[in-house]
Amino acid sequence: MARVLTVDRLSVHYAGAHSPALMRMSVHVARGEGLAVLGPAGAGKTTFLHAVAGLLHAQEHAELGGDIRLDEGEPLSRSTLTAFPTVAMLPQDPRHIVSGFVPTVEEEIGLTLRQAMVPPGDREAAKRSILGQLPISHLMSRHPATLSGGEMQTVALAIAAVATPKLLLLDEPTTALDQRRLDDLTRFLLRRRPDLAVILADATLHAPALVCDQVVVLDQGSIAFSGSRESFWQRLPEFQDLVTLGPWLDLWHRHSDLDAETFRSVLERTC
Repeated sequence: MARVLTVDRLSVHYAGAHSPALMRMSVHVARGEGLAVLGPAGAGKTTFLHAVAGLLHAQEHAELGGDIRLDEGEPLSRSTLTAFPTVAMLPQDPRHIVSGFVPTVEEEIGLTLRQAMVPPGDREAAKRSILGQLPISHLMSRHPATLSGGEMQTVALAIAAVATPKLLLLDEPTTALDQRRLDDLTRFLLRRRPDLAVILADATLHAPALVCDQVVVLDQGSIAFSGSRESFWQRLPEFQDLVTLGPWLDLWHRHSDLDAETFRSVLERTC
């Protein structure tokens, strides 16, 4: 499959900081692939996502080194624009992409379609498509300010995904979700995976383990691990100080000798 994203030796240093927020990170993601970027607070996960989304290269307070290329094109650093709508991002605080300028969720989705320059004749179909993928039909007439945390997160995901980006970035998307909404998120990402690339940054393992086939673990801006999900599984206990492993660690202790094929079948049954 063609690469959607190529990151080559990316480093990010913020003005006034004693050490880089990210050091020489290299990854690539193709259409249909999922990359988990794991690590504790301050590891560099959000910095990485912001760089890929094109939010840092024009900022005076951030010095970037290395290359970021979308669709194997010109380096992102040569653009003065963000990467939207090729890249869409769901930030930690979903209110950052829910504008609040319009009175209903439906109009928020319409606003995003206009910003993404989706042709007017295609907007209704895009709206119907996202309503078929996420349980937000009952929220469409609501004012965004009246939504609960979980409702806001799901609506923000719909806003990020409605313009059919090639790459979807999610920054700790599970924080405000109960189990039902976490399952909704996981099913949505699994359904959409064939059509786009996904990068999911989180401090916990549940959704990344189910959705992503590549894993990077960051520790203070440096890569502590980079490899396949199956390779990560074989070394799982090594990362319990960096990633909240939850019940996955208990499963590992019972089945640490699972080969790659059996491990994939366990995940499919979990999904």
